[in-house]
Amino acid sequence: MGLIWLPTIRTGTGTDVYTQRLAQGLEGFGYRARITWLPHALELAPWLLAALKPPAGTTIIHGNSWHAMGLACHGLPLVVTVHHLSGTPTSNGLQRLYHRLLIRSYERVALRRAWRIIAVSPSTQQGLIAAYAPAPHKLRTIVNGIDPSLFSPRAISLPTTPPVRLLFVGKPSYRKGVDRLAPIMHRLGAGFELLCATAGRAIVPAPPGAVVLDRLAQPAALADLYRSAHMLVAPSRLEGFGLAAVEAQSCGLPVVAADVPGLCDTVCHGKTGFLVPGDDIGAYAQAIRTLADDVALRHQMGQQARQWVIEHFDEQTMLQRYAALYMELEAA
Repeated sequence: MGLIWLPTIRTGTGTDVYTQRLAQGLEGFGYRARITWLPHALELAPWLLAALKPPAGTTIIHGNSWHAMGLACHGLPLVVTVHHLSGTPTSNGLQRLYHRLLIRSYERVALRRAWRIIAVSPSTQQGLIAAYAPAPHKLRTIVNGIDPSLFSPRAISLPTTPPVRLLFVGKPSYRKGVDRLAPIMHRLGAGFELLCATAGRAIVPAPPGAVVLDRLAQPAALADLYRSAHMLVAPSRLEGFGLAAVEAQSCGLPVVAADVPGLCDTVCHGKTGFLVPGDDIGAYAQAIRTLADDVALRHQMGQQARQWVIEHFDEQTMLQRYAALYMELEAA
């Protein structure tokens, strides 16, 4: 077994977590892995990556679909992960143009040059097929996994008296639906508080009474944040996978989420939480109140959420599938 090279643009999102956990976990399957963190500017000119020399002993190159087009010139098998398709929902017209004209063209070339293409959720796979129609023999769906022993439930139940603590985890972006948080909190009124674990810039408008952590916590501290809350709120407009929803559910939290790609793959409506129409602020508030008022239901959904994650999103299953894929390519 050789070296898996993971040249990756640092984004401050779940894609960084994915890369780190993959590199660490592969060692348990006999592989060495090397991450090369790349400057974000290379997203504009990914062809410059052709000048990078793979580390000695590299047998597989594994990159991200937005920049992997520059990694196919080394004569080594190239695996490309699609975390979410370009064309990300954004409130900025220039960003929309950037995705449509630039990133989409880079992504198309990367997928054409890839030996294997990984979609991180069924929704991402469906979008990938609709947008690019890749060769079926290249395409695999390997859902992301988390460590259930790290993201574990609290030992003692939280108080059932107000305030009910809601948690939001993610970058303060339009795609993450951060602009929906203030209207949701206004609709809920007294008796609720919101903790935001975010990074990058301030939340505008600021939700009433929200406590904002200005950086995303490391995994162990993030698990403590999940355990300090009664439920997770995930109002995203699009997710490739929905990592925060899976981590929260593994900690025994029900999730109130937008019914959008990625989140509909990771939250089981009516069993581990509620999926609501994305722009329906009243629907978020109603679902949150239902869980706030019914402690038994909240507890039941939390238990079911934990079991759901163990059955479907265990990191070891993800790692086994990647190890098998690499072995297949090395033997080709």
